[in-house]
Amino acid sequence: MKRVLILAAVASVCCWAQPDRDCQPAPSNAGGALYPCIHSDLRVTFRMVAPDAHKVLVATNNTDSGIGKGPVELVRDQSGVEVPEKGTDFYDVQNVPHGDVHIHWYRSKTTGSWRRAYVYTPPEYDRNAGTRYPVLYLQHGSSENGSSWSRQGRAGLILDNLIAAGKANAMIVVMETGYASQPAAADREHRAMAGLSMGGAQTVQITLSHLDKFSWIGAGTAETAMHDGAKAMHEALDKAGVKNVFYESQSTAHEFQTWRRDLADFAPRLFQPAPPAAELWKFDRIDQIGGHKTTVLGHPRVIDSPVGKAVEFNGVDDALFVDVHPLAGAETFTWEIVFRPDPGGAPEQRFFHLQEKDPKTGEDTATRMLSEIRVVDGQWCLDSFADTGDQSRALLNRERLHPLGVWYRVAMVYDGHELRNYVDGVLEGSGELHLIPQGPGHSSIGVRINKVNYFKGAVALARMTRAALPPAEFLKLPSQPSPGAQR
Repeated sequence: MKRVLILAAVASVCCWAQPDRDCQPAPSNAGGALYPCIHSDLRVTFRMVAPDAHKVLVATNNTDSGIGKGPVELVRDQSGVEVPEKGTDFYDVQNVPHGDVHIHWYRSKTTGSWRRAYVYTPPEYDRNAGTRYPVLYLQHGSSENGSSWSRQGRAGLILDNLIAAGKANAMIVVMETGYASQPAAADREHRAMAGLSMGGAQTVQITLSHLDKFSWIGAGTAETAMHDGAKAMHEALDKAGVKNVFYESQSTAHEFQTWRRDLADFAPRLFQPAPPAAELWKFDRIDQIGGHKTTVLGHPRVIDSPVGKAVEFNGVDDALFVDVHPLAGAETFTWEIVFRPDPGGAPEQRFFHLQEKDPKTGEDTATRMLSEIRVVDGQWCLDSFADTGDQSRALLNRERLHPLGVWYRVAMVYDGHELRNYVDGVLEGSGELHLIPQGPGHSSIGVRINKVNYFKGAVALARMTRAALPPAEFLKLPSQPSPGAQR
């Protein structure tokens, strides 16, 4: 939907009528100003004094042929109006602890002049004088300055909300006028740099020349040539085996709504401790799995099988719950399960579920990953699903059917841009997905997390690896008896 700007030139500033109830003052207005105002359909009405004007032109920073896909601001050095994006609050003021943005003057040895930096410090910073915080250096774009990320980008509010939600580590953010930037003194593992447009180019130039000083690097652009170059670099890094993430903001342009989304995606990835390369869960006992205590529902039992010890579920009321999300924080992963689906179960059965929790409320979010089966004509097919709250992908191929009562290796693989699922090393389905790393949560085996869709069969092993493995590196199974001859 394109947004329409309506301009009404009037001859006097006095006696302006109140906006109609459908048109509310823009949040970017000066205090008490009624105009510009925003309609419920996102049209914007302006009023201005221009008694001698012959023509009134409105320019925006959006490259769309209409007026704006995200927040609309007029060209630089002129007044602007913020049109809020419906259903989005990650950059709004919320009822959470807030940090501060300070103006810091310093003498630059590089330029020989006094310079000004805007510095965000997280909540509780002043009370924790002995704590050393990691630092993100955040660069602005051309014709902007050190205040741009704080004022237009709302970087401080984005960090406040992420930190309060437990999605990002507390950090210092330095926002400088980026025409003569230089690395500051700190250890590499606690220093990051990122930038938009011109600032993105500066970031790449500085960090790649100082990889001994930066461990986290981010660069953003929406200009076609630079965007294509960034995507080509992403593909080249993937081929070289260098860990990286390529994020695209949907339905925005070369504007601050793009950069806000970039920061909201980038900040949670920073300064995370290196997780274990892989976590192996053996189902050889009921009271704990993979070293984690379990909550037992019903009467699942440990059995001997051709693949070793396993836990068998009756498909009615048996399940195990573990208060751990083994892939929380993973940017790429391989999730493998060795299991046996048995005859006599329901048409839809969930045998493994990983679920994120809201750190403030303890309630389940919409973010989850799951593995289940669908029974079709006495056989089964694999249903793999991942949901980040904003995007989701289901992989279900009802034509790839397999006999029940047999042990299988299934896998879900995410490489940073594509989700794939496999049965016994054979690709079943794939699809593009931007999967934001999930937060801490819990897991269920033998049932959906809300105790429906019980699984009839057995689970012997699960391995969660924080890397996208090729099929040649998947778990192996010993040879098995023919279908129907084994249990």
